[in-house]
Amino acid sequence: WVEISVKDAVTGKSKIVYVEKVDYTDYDDEDPFQRLPELMERYNVWVCVIDALPNKNSSRWFKNQYIEDNRVYMAYYTRSKDGDINYNDKDGVVNIDRTETFKYTFNRIYNGDIAIPSGADIMEVWEEHMTHLKKETVEDEETGDVSEMFVKTGPDHLNHAHLYNEVARTIFEE
Repeated sequence: WVEISVKDAVTGKSKIVYVEKVDYTDYDDEDPFQRLPELMERYNVWVCVIDALPNKNSSRWFKNQYIEDNRVYMAYYTRSKDGDINYNDKDGVVNIDRTETFKYTFNRIYNGDIAIPSGADIMEVWEEHMTHLKKETVEDEETGDVSEMFVKTGPDHLNHAHLYNEVARTIFEE
C-alpha cells in the first residue's frame, strides 16, 4: 500500500491525498515497485519511507533511483529504549520503534492532526486497516519487565503505509 500526504497550507495539518494498493497481482510479471517513481513524480514527493522487507532488492532498487537527493529511506522496525526514529541520510535507512511510532501516529489521528482520506471506497478500507492493530501489554516471563506491543487482528497494511508516511513527514520537517 502507498499513502501520500501534504501539509495543508491553511490548517498546517497533514492531509492524506492519495492511497493505492500496489500489489504483485496487479502487475503480471512486472515488479510493482516500478510504479513508485511515477507516484513520486506525480505527487512531487520530497521524502519517502518504504518498507525494506521482505522485498529488499526491490526496495533498494527504488531507493537508488533517488540516491543523489536522499529522498527515499528503507525502513526497519527496531526496539529502542527512547522510542526515537533514527535515520541516516548517507545510507538511506531509517530505524523505527514500531510500538512507540504507532502510538504517536494513532495519537495524531485521535487529536485531529491528520485529515483522513475521503471517498467512500478508500475511507472504508482505510478505517478497516486502521482498526486492525490492538495494543497489548506483555510481561517478560524471565525478567518481569512489562512492555506494550501492537498485535495484528486483520489486514493492517495501511497502518504500516500510514506509519511510514508519518515518518517521512517527520524527516522532511527536521
